[in-house]
Amino acid sequence: MSNREGLNYFMYSSPYKILLEIDNTKDRQIYVQLLSKKTDITYSHVNNILNKFHEMGLVQSQREGRKLNLVLTKKGQEVMLLIRKMKGLLSKDAKD
Repeated sequence: MSNREGLNYFMYSSPYKILLEIDNTKDRQIYVQLLSKKTDITYSHVNNILNKFHEMGLVQSQREGRKLNLVLTKKGQEVMLLIRKMKGLLSKDAKD
């Protein structure tokens, strides 16, 4: 697999898309149903991934009325920073 193929595989995977969307909505509310719509991933698949993120300590849920608002934890923010750096490295290598 070339670097470009590896980059595309990783950066378009469901977990990455979910983390990215949560990270990009820091100042707004994001919840499972909206996350499902924005990422074009089924509700149940988003929910399964979020459960794993909770277990890993990457995401935290904050109840707001009937909805659970999702935010990245400090660990989740650090992971996103590393992923962005990795994406930059892979993108640079893909051009070479």
